[in-house]
Amino acid sequence: MKITKDVLKGLIREVLEEAEKTSKYEDVIAILEGSNKEVDRIGIMSGQNPMAQASDAEDNKRLKKSLEARLKELGLDFIRIGGKFMGIFEQSVLILNPEDEDQMEMLNREYTQWGFVYGEKYPIDAEKSFMVFTMYEVDYDNPMGHRKAPGSKQVGKPIKHSQMAGQTDNYSFIPGSGNPKGGDPKVKRKFGLELYEDEG
Repeated sequence: MKITKDVLKGLIREVLEEAEKTSKYEDVIAILEGSNKEVDRIGIMSGQNPMAQASDAEDNKRLKKSLEARLKELGLDFIRIGGKFMGIFEQSVLILNPEDEDQMEMLNREYTQWGFVYGEKYPIDAEKSFMVFTMYEVDYDNPMGHRKAPGSKQVGKPIKHSQMAGQTDNYSFIPGSGNPKGGDPKVKRKFGLELYEDEG
């Protein structure tokens, strides 16, 4: 095969994109493991698919844009991630250092979301820490409040790509160049949190 200038440019672009996504995956894992010294709390949520019901592509595009604008308005940093849960793909955010669970609840109510993951760092010693994650369900029977999701458990360790590569549902991922439609994302960098007893 003859290597043309355009082919070479394409190959270089693919290598750079792969390196960037690998680095992003490693950054996310470091945060979830509690080894990033600048992150003490995290929240994971999506603006898409309100109440875990699939929305059309245009609505989801608008909701993603709206949530990201809202986070910027609140001065919250975030990392774009994706997820596939109960067969539904979504674009999500890993929010860095939200004020507390109540702020996450407020955001979930704004976007009519069923619930969110909240993680908080705990020290092991002067040098090491770990995160504890809880799945919370928003209490829509009342104007305020959230509770630990029924059947869920607190966990302190993320599941890495090497353990999840073959998983076809209920995982988070570092997204490729666009939201996947019908299949797995272009770059299969999956990760997760074993928040329910029957997950493995």
